[in-house]
Amino acid sequence: MEQAPIATRSASVELNQLVKKFPSTDDGEDFVAVVHLNLQVKSGEMVTLLGPSGCGKTTTLRMLAGFEFPTSGSVLVGDKDFSKVAPNKRDIGMVFQSYALFPHLTVYENISYGLNIKKVNKSEVERRTNTVLETMHLEKLKNRSPSQLSGGQQQRVALARAIVTEPRVLLFDEPLSNLDAKLREYMRDELRSIQQRLGITSLYVTHDQTEAMAISDKVVIMNQGKLQQADTPYNIYLRPRNHFVADFMGKADFVPATVKNKNGDQMILTMMEREVAINHETGFPTEKGQTVDCVVRPEFWKIDEQGKFSGVIRKTTYFGNSVEYEVEVNGILLTIMDYEHMNNGIKHEGDEVGLHLKEESVSVLEKNDEGV
Repeated sequence: MEQAPIATRSASVELNQLVKKFPSTDDGEDFVAVVHLNLQVKSGEMVTLLGPSGCGKTTTLRMLAGFEFPTSGSVLVGDKDFSKVAPNKRDIGMVFQSYALFPHLTVYENISYGLNIKKVNKSEVERRTNTVLETMHLEKLKNRSPSQLSGGQQQRVALARAIVTEPRVLLFDEPLSNLDAKLREYMRDELRSIQQRLGITSLYVTHDQTEAMAISDKVVIMNQGKLQQADTPYNIYLRPRNHFVADFMGKADFVPATVKNKNGDQMILTMMEREVAINHETGFPTEKGQTVDCVVRPEFWKIDEQGKFSGVIRKTTYFGNSVEYEVEVNGILLTIMDYEHMNNGIKHEGDEVGLHLKEESVSVLEKNDEGV
């Protein structure tokens, strides 16, 4: 008999002026882990919190879960303020990095544990647990103990246990970090597929930029407790708001340029003694003669003898599917990625090359912006 679909009661999340301070252990100043954070997450949205260690992303997740209470500010789920509500009263599910499965319980018992704690009646426990087992393709494993499961299977059990209680919000604390690279990629896609199918509002903490880009509706970049940019993966990568975001998300060269002319969103720059046209908003006021930084990523370049730029190869690194070059152009050392090396051939140190720049991809930042 076909199981009924898993019910969802997804809710929006809003963090308003959220601050978290931890008392100093040596009578010094308090450590401020999160600084006046404002964030809105739509119902059903998958949002990833991303940043270096100590940036405040995990503390933010713990405040949403109720494991930490904010020093000030509010945590709204739907229209209710959960800032001071106990974790077990929040109707929020969480998938931990360690999975936190009970070793003495079977897969079935691990998944149904939360429902039994909530004293759901026996027939409803059985229905919902079986539905989740089917959704997560765990039916044949329901009588096994966690020690008899692979890492990927344990991850699915942890996710199943979180969604069987039909939470309004689902939190993920680096759930894939214990898996090997190939399984991690597979489970990343599985997790995203399940989240979209169920439509559960989800916040996901990771330190992996690729993972964040692949699964998110919105990526939130944090540094030193402050929100740097909350945007789509596309805008985070191609339209970063500051140097920190541009540098944190993949490789980027910051090439100085001078504004030569401006007409609306179109701007003509002089960069490495050549003119470059930018056709999008900069996000800050600019004027003729102003010095700016151009964000130029390695894949924006193409080896082309007819290109307007030329340079000298200083280093070659072969990756199989691509070749990375360090190229000196007008005294500036740039990183260039060539994905057409089967046609272009491998270039060597000292070779001169022509270069074409995909000018439409270049973004512009204020000079000396610190991004914090």
